[in-house]
Amino acid sequence: FYSIIVNKDSYFKELSRYIHLNAVRAGLAKKPEQYPWSSYKIYLEKISKDDLVDCENLLDWIGGKDLKERQNAYQEFVNDGIDKKPDLPWVTKNSSHF
Repeated sequence: FYSIIVNKDSYFKELSRYIHLNAVRAGLAKKPEQYPWSSYKIYLEKISKDDLVDCENLLDWIGGKDLKERQNAYQEFVNDGIDKKPDLPWVTKNSSHF
């Protein structure tokens, strides 16, 4: 078990991308929206919202003039990370996990 306080917006966004790309990096899906047990589709409103997922803060930090623009920007942000190693504090540059 390892915990890190999320105290920066940039880390929060990167952590969200890391979570949404776990299934892709594990080879369970080619795209994050293809993994059926992910909340990612809720962020993109490809399925109806539920009471467990609060997307507002993250989408607000992503920025954009309206909700659709923020969703598109978040999708682009996540997709940009598919072929990159995650930039997270617990993942070292020599890590062989990704």
